Amino acid sequence: MHAQFLESTESLRLSIYPSDLIVRGSFNIKTDNPLKEYFVNIDGVIRIGDNSIKLKKKDQPRAKTRIEVNKGRLNLGGKTPKKGPKYTYNYDYKRIESVSEGKLDNPVDIDEWSVNRLSIEDKDITISIYDNNTGQLLEEKKYKLKPDSVVGVGNPKLCYTNLAGEDVKVISGKIGDDIDYSKPMKIVVEDIWDRSYKVCSYNVKDLNSMCEMGANTTNEDTLTERQKNIIRNLPKGGFTFISDIIIEIKGKKYHTAPIEIRK
Repeated sequence: MHAQFLESTESLRLSIYPSDLIVRGSFNIKTDNPLKEYFVNIDGVIRIGDNSIKLKKKDQPRAKTRIEVNKGRLNLGGKTPKKGPKYTYNYDYKRIESVSEGKLDNPVDIDEWSVNRLSIEDKDITISIYDNNTGQLLEEKKYKLKPDSVVGVGNPKLCYTNLAGEDVKVISGKIGDDIDYSKPMKIVVEDIWDRSYKVCSYNVKDLNSMCEMGANTTNEDTLTERQKNIIRNLPKGGFTFISDIIIEIKGKKYHTAPIEIRK
């Protein structure tokens, strides 16, 4: 086997998004390691299943390389070589975020992998590289998934109480006609464990106003009476946005997605 074509680190970060969990890693194609030849000038990417992909080099009739993971869905990324300025023999590289499957019009050098569709219970992941023709295991690496680096929060929600006394949370879209406007309306941002994050400020836009679209910025998480009235007075089919939402995570401030409110 050839060492350290895969990252030599013992752990990788598991990133959490509202609808998915993803871990990312790389292949060291800048090395002189013989495995580099299995990953450059690839013009065929053949998916066998969620966790297995074969690679075919441009100058070979069959796929020579197979990459597998033990869980989740494997995806690949890479670079396509592009000639540099005229009269030079150098090459610049243009980054590709992901590599499409099937026959590629432009050969790529595969240098990245990612795995999604993971579970929050997954504590590690193993990636393996095989010679597809012989079945020989060329390299394998098991990575721990760092529990202290899990990141990502869900979309902000508008929270209100309806006339039946029930709490309602809206990410975006149509709201009911049964809102109890005498009760507080708040902006809430939570992660998948229902942990809440501090909302520092936001803006409720009055799109029906003739005065600079009715900007109403508040430096807290609770709507003012004026802001509630913007929502209350929306005509049927009308809409507004709660935008410029800023939250605080571990002392740092971040912008989040806006909330569209429709009647």
